[in-house]
Amino acid sequence: MAIRCKIAKLRSLLRGLAKNSVSSESSLSWRGVGLGTVSTYGDGTLTSMAVSVKHVMVGLAAACTALLASCASDDTMPDAGSETSDQVVDCPAVDPQDLAAGITQERANLLLGFREADAERCAGELGWAFRVGIRDGEAFALTMDYSAQRVTVEVQDDRVEGIAVG
Repeated sequence: MAIRCKIAKLRSLLRGLAKNSVSSESSLSWRGVGLGTVSTYGDGTLTSMAVSVKHVMVGLAAACTALLASCASDDTMPDAGSETSDQVVDCPAVDPQDLAAGITQERANLLLGFREADAERCAGELGWAFRVGIRDGEAFALTMDYSAQRVTVEVQDDRVEGIAVG
């Protein structure tokens, strides 16, 4: 519905440009042969064909601008489960046992589904070391040492889809 309204506004804008752009017209002929119409346009004169081309170009520019504006408008709502970059994700509560006895797999799984940046931020707030083991199918070289205060995540399309303690 919004696009139809924008198209109607665009048409009326183009009609207004067509009516207002030509200030005067006169016919040209040479030895009895009609050469077309000459229109006074701004400071100079152009043939009607040049004016038509100018109108088409202005119309195309206006149409492109209108389409880009409609694409950039905020008419669409994000999906219920999706998060935008402006939203702040609540991190899990700090548990003193994470540092004393080590992170449990159950606690680590609280980061599943988070965006990578949010998961890393939350891990830092919880006092956990954080590293990415696999991102979008690409595995990274990792040390083989075990740390009970570190999580290694698998990321797919900027979402944490797997997590391991150690």
